[in-house]
Amino acid sequence: MITRKLVHQDGFTLIEVLASMVILAIGVLGLAPMIISAIQGNSFGNDMTRANTLAQDKMEELKTMSYTLMSSGQDTVGSVERTWTVNRDDPIPGVSRLTVITKWYDEGGNSRQVRLMTLRAQ
Repeated sequence: MITRKLVHQDGFTLIEVLASMVILAIGVLGLAPMIISAIQGNSFGNDMTRANTLAQDKMEELKTMSYTLMSSGQDTVGSVERTWTVNRDDPIPGVSRLTVITKWYDEGGNSRQVRLMTLRAQ
């Protein structure tokens, strides 16, 4: 039986593979802070969109309501506190200033808010 000795052995050694895996792992760990920042940004954007939508809903409700029935108030929708004020004859007689404020707390416990204002004639 004749055996042939391989002269050229192509491929990677175990040490080369392990070294490349370490370099790859270091690179991926460098991206982790950016991934966390992106997740936090998405969460904030979601909260902001929800608060803005709730403020717009209340503003539209006030604008379609009878002028004499509009009044200030407050409610809570989920984790968002919503407050609206009706200032009659402000800035001029026969015109009301409508303000809607939505407040919530972000993941860090910081208070956030959205404020919408408009004028409505009698």
